[in-house]
Amino acid sequence: MISEQTADDSPPIYEVQEGERAEGDRDAIFLRLTPIIGPERANDIDIGLRTAIADLSEFPGPKANAVDIDASETFGIEVRRAFYRGPAGRRLSTPYRIFYTIIEADAEHPIGIIRVLRVLHGSQELNPNAGSR
Repeated sequence: MISEQTADDSPPIYEVQEGERAEGDRDAIFLRLTPIIGPERANDIDIGLRTAIADLSEFPGPKANAVDIDASETFGIEVRRAFYRGPAGRRLSTPYRIFYTIIEADAEHPIGIIRVLRVLHGSQELNPNAGSR
């Protein structure tokens, strides 16, 4: 369940945590793209992915994403999916998918957590047991 506005009408606070797996996915994307499109464009995509991940902290709002049922079944927890479609002016033909879960704030942890699980190209299959390639 996603937190609604707090009692004082300020939006809920979430900390974004990028898991090791997601970091590895992002690194692999950069390394795979660099020889194909060059380091500058690969870096633009990496910066864009990092920004899209950081923007998840603005949850809920216009960037709210629906639950991904297949990913939720794969991971055994509620998983949401966001898309990164590339830098402005250079949209990608196939977007990257950012899979994440939300851990709501509670009495012990006053800040909710958005945990990024995987970052994959739209053509890659989601397999939580496979290594990043």
